[in-house]
Amino acid sequence: MRDKNDFASVFTALGIEDRIEYGTFNKLCEQLLNEQCNVREKVHDMIINNREKIDKVPDLEQSRLKVLLIDEVDVFLSDKYYGGMYTPSVYLRNPLIKALLDEIWKNRTLKGLNYVKPLPAYRNCATQYNHWLFLFDEAIKDMLAALQSYQSSTYLVQDDKIVYVEGESIVDNVVRGYDTVWAYYYEHQKGN
Repeated sequence: MRDKNDFASVFTALGIEDRIEYGTFNKLCEQLLNEQCNVREKVHDMIINNREKIDKVPDLEQSRLKVLLIDEVDVFLSDKYYGGMYTPSVYLRNPLIKALLDEIWKNRTLKGLNYVKPLPAYRNCATQYNHWLFLFDEAIKDMLAALQSYQSSTYLVQDDKIVYVEGESIVDNVVRGYDTVWAYYYEHQKGN
């Protein structure tokens, strides 16, 4: 907010103070992606309802041209941002998917996707989400890989939540894909 206040008089003089938005790169990406609709909700509904297409979103009024002003360019050009990836994701919560996770956890020695396909939970998901089977197959490959890597993540359990150590800080708003999922399974199995 300090930066916003520092430049407020300039924006007021230009008559654009109501058009200025401050935020992180992630926040700006989210706003851009969701200008027409909430993309995560649309994708979630499409997968959960096993639809191949979504209804067309009505075109909104053409928005103004935009300008991106970057403060602290040295931070922007660091490895963390410049060339980094922005990977929005959708959480699918469904008893069939939970059963699939449970079976994979129970059979942690499975060697690959072809060993998962005969499982009843996989077949149930394949029936329910037949339009999205390719997505499930890729997710299962990630699940199996994470079974080998989740314990190498530097995490702690605080207040019944998996938190990660990043540098000298503890962050509680980070999810590291299936590494985090399996860390929860592991800690639950231990009674934590």
